[in-house]
Amino acid sequence: MLRTIRTNWTSPRTDTDSIWTLVPHDLTIALAVLGDIPEPRYALAEVIDGRPVGLIAALGDMPHFVLEASTRYADKRREIRLHCSEGVAIFPGHESGSVLICRGTGLEPETEIRRFDNTPPLRRELEVFVEHLHGGPAPPTGADEGAAVVEMICSPARTGRPPAFGMNSSLRATVVVPTTADRGPLLPYSVGSILNQTVEDLEVFVIGDGVTPATRSVIRDLQQQDARIRFFDHPKDVRRGELYRHAALAEARGRIVCYLCDRDLMLPDHVETMANLLAEADFAHSLRYSISPDGNLSFNIKSDITDPQQRSALSVFEINTQLSMAAHTMSIYRQLPHGWRTTPPGITTDNYMWHQILKQPDCKVAASQWPSDSVFQARQSSGLAC
Repeated sequence: MLRTIRTNWTSPRTDTDSIWTLVPHDLTIALAVLGDIPEPRYALAEVIDGRPVGLIAALGDMPHFVLEASTRYADKRREIRLHCSEGVAIFPGHESGSVLICRGTGLEPETEIRRFDNTPPLRRELEVFVEHLHGGPAPPTGADEGAAVVEMICSPARTGRPPAFGMNSSLRATVVVPTTADRGPLLPYSVGSILNQTVEDLEVFVIGDGVTPATRSVIRDLQQQDARIRFFDHPKDVRRGELYRHAALAEARGRIVCYLCDRDLMLPDHVETMANLLAEADFAHSLRYSISPDGNLSFNIKSDITDPQQRSALSVFEINTQLSMAAHTMSIYRQLPHGWRTTPPGITTDNYMWHQILKQPDCKVAASQWPSDSVFQARQSSGLAC
């Protein structure tokens, strides 16, 4: 097992976060010692005021790699430990100029100290690079290895796991896109409208509920184009994969959650509009309307759910807020007794969910008087929403 610790108190850097300033060093060490960077298994970030200040992460299986990086330690530590079958090698930092090797199974280890030139690593790297510019040998590492380090920190969602590190441990929004069966041809349009938002600080959760191989291929292609897309691939559920949505939201990093039916489109300011509304509310929706297959508009303004009195009298059948129009904060979602759950027959999945949110005590609701998405009625609909 390889174990690295890189800690100190605060950082003078204000243009980026502590993960970017500290973690690349340890990933480079892993690359040099293990031969590659293991796949991330788990990561926990410490975040203060929306900025990551520390990270503990576990990567790989046999060998394991565990790293800790933080700017919340009073003491400065730079330690590398390599645990092997016959002993442990401990490097306490380049200032020591030595590596301590411990062996044996007794109460006291057999120790050996190996000394080396403790010239600062950055200076040695620069010396090798300058020598190469003057005709010397190439540096031991190249741009491809540097790119691998950056890619791991970004942790693209193509792996199907939550980003292990991420440029930010918290985002402005998570957008959930449920899809199923052969709906793949719609996704470049619907998902594309999310990627074109004025808010770029978001992640896209595509929830697969029994997709076909062709749809799966479309989603994989989209992931290759934008690392903000994650794909949750599941077999067909009894309804519309509501429990899959609940499981995915356990990994959401967005402060708010927006939704988009795979046949709908977001106007470029939809996420920004919802984020502004939710700055002072728990649940929000855009203007409630839909577009029929023949191009006609229909408006669903049967009740004002921003009015607590009207809202308290509504049944689950009277909310009339389609999936793509609604958004909520993650904080209100975490307070719910159930979250997304399998919907009883005859009730739309979205309104069943919104009814649960709106019944929460002191739930604050905001609404936009303008459309910020395009909601299309299905040509052949079962009467149930996405």
